[in-house]
Amino acid sequence: MKSHQKDGVLAAAASMQGMLSVAAGLAGAGRALDLTGLDKEMTALCSAAMLLPADQGRAVRPALIGLLSQIDSLTEQLRTA
Repeated sequence: MKSHQKDGVLAAAASMQGMLSVAAGLAGAGRALDLTGLDKEMTALCSAAMLLPADQGRAVRPALIGLLSQIDSLTEQLRTA
């Protein structure tokens, strides 16, 4: 696989990060959220990361860990709302 595939995974992770940031902001403002399809998007992102060669997979790992942290924070935010 070429590095452009790694770049695609990183771009998708950045997009997801932005979406999760918006969701956290909306949740913080007491707005209703529609997270339909989030699980499918995350599955596709993780699947794409798993198909990368080991060195490229290691390069995207911090971005995926960051997304997990954001999801955990959003989950807690929604749980306590």
